[in-house]
Amino acid sequence: AKPTRWNATQVSIAQAQPGDIVLWNFSHVNFVYTNNAGKLTFVGGNQTPSSGKNNNPSDGDVTISWPSGWTTNRGGIAGIWRPSKA
Repeated sequence: AKPTRWNATQVSIAQAQPGDIVLWNFSHVNFVYTNNAGKLTFVGGNQTPSSGKNNNPSDGDVTISWPSGWTTNRGGIAGIWRPSKA
């Protein structure tokens, strides 16, 4: 189902703000945590907090991804969606 089904609106990476939903090309979902002049960080669940091989741990970790800031040259984002406030 497309995010528009839930009245979500697609926004550009430049417009991303905390709480926006990030859909990744590799079938993963995060929320935007910060956007500092185009450097984004994300928060999500079931992610390992280290660079271990298991990116989907069973202990339910919630971690911040790209703590130094993700930029567009890293790629990988399929789209960013802002949930309806209604």
